[in-house]
Amino acid sequence: MGDNVEPATPLSANRPAVALAGVGSVGTSTVAALLSGNEPFVGEVDLVDPEVFDDRNPYRYPALLTDLTGSEKVGWAAQALRAAGINAHPFRGTVGSWVASRPAPGFDGLLVASPDTLAGRRDVTDVLARTTLSIGVAGLSFHVARHHLGDELACPYCEYVPLGPPTTQADVYAAQTGLEVARVLRLMQADAVLTAEDVAVAQAAGRILPETAIALVGHRLEDLVARAYAEVGIGSPAASGDGQVYLAAPYVSALAGVLAATEIYKISLGLAGVDRRVDLDLAGIPQGYVRRPPADATGRCLCASPFRRRFMRQLYSSDGPT
Repeated sequence: MGDNVEPATPLSANRPAVALAGVGSVGTSTVAALLSGNEPFVGEVDLVDPEVFDDRNPYRYPALLTDLTGSEKVGWAAQALRAAGINAHPFRGTVGSWVASRPAPGFDGLLVASPDTLAGRRDVTDVLARTTLSIGVAGLSFHVARHHLGDELACPYCEYVPLGPPTTQADVYAAQTGLEVARVLRLMQADAVLTAEDVAVAQAAGRILPETAIALVGHRLEDLVARAYAEVGIGSPAASGDGQVYLAAPYVSALAGVLAATEIYKISLGLAGVDRRVDLDLAGIPQGYVRRPPADATGRCLCASPFRRRFMRQLYSSDGPT
């Protein structure tokens, strides 16, 4: 990226440009919600995801009505959107590789992202989108947050900066999978795969179901983490391990996708978006309030970079954030 950056063309008020960074459970639900209206309210949609649909956890995708095992996630989404008259641009790859392939910095539209790793949040933040809508799902809870890098409020990466070294992510994975932190750190290395012993530990901890455990052997740590995505534990005297039976809860991802589509629709109507984060718990716990988390104050976050701030000002200074 050079120093001379032309300001981005102002975002269309009627049909905002949208990018989905991830076409998994939340992404497919967002696509389904976008298609539920009487007429399209988006113009262009970029779809970014490196994966295909697999059969290890089909209930993660509440929007899918047929078996798409082996199909590209971005391919399914592009076909569905194009059938509704929406220009869809699939990119099978990571967010980082998508950013590297773009001819110019920034994304003058709404980036909808549901990253579940620190690396994913870093790459989403570095898109330098006009507006980023981040969605996080954990069990029966999820959050929706709107971000504009450099506006002194939290960017998608801010809340993870003070946590320290990479072992923090390992701690998170260890809690989700039941594995020891040391083993998680080894599995986070390139080309490391799950063994039968790893899967047995996760099953004994009640994190995965016995009938699906064997399919995870030889796969990545991320696949094991994903298996516990949007699930609920129900106490049962017949259950082994921690006494919980874990059931998929696809309605959590479905509702998150509906809220993402609602934010897109609000932009198309010229209405203000969520200000700035809302946390919801679908287990019956009292609902959270809308919050405005401040930016990380340590100076270590991506949004503290003068380089990135300068590009954001040059790209979108003409009419401010959406």
